[in-house]
Amino acid sequence: MHQELGKPPQFIDKLSRKAMQFAMFWAFLWMPSSCNRLVMYVSASSYHPVSFKVTDAVYNASSDSLASYWLTGTVEGREERLIPHLSSGAEVNSSEDILKFFPKGTDLPAIYNPAIPGMFFQGESLRLRYDNGKFWESEVKTGSWVLKMAFIPIVTAML
Repeated sequence: MHQELGKPPQFIDKLSRKAMQFAMFWAFLWMPSSCNRLVMYVSASSYHPVSFKVTDAVYNASSDSLASYWLTGTVEGREERLIPHLSSGAEVNSSEDILKFFPKGTDLPAIYNPAIPGMFFQGESLRLRYDNGKFWESEVKTGSWVLKMAFIPIVTAML
């Protein structure tokens, strides 16, 4: 039962392989959100503050998308969609519920980058984001957390 020098025991080898597989899977789950953050950071200078005027709300109960509800409205003469930030504990089960929080005609502060396509990716819109005045500050915290969630398991598994 003599082992060669430098070769780990078989159970450690298997354990490290499983740890790396789990880490790669975990990183894969967090990668889309990480990519969203990266796109926003790279194009941060192209975002500018705007006012989003609410014209309607959409609630999609059968949606497979992460964004099952959003507001429609206008920004700089263009129709856009905005995912509203609701207070914790707020329940939304219909378009009417959303409009109770954000009535038609309400102006909401947002940041806007018209050069980015207006699609939702991972439940987020990169072109138009709600801005409570501290968007970039909170986005840096979110981005830092997302990157840690994506990459710390990989680094740990490689050790």
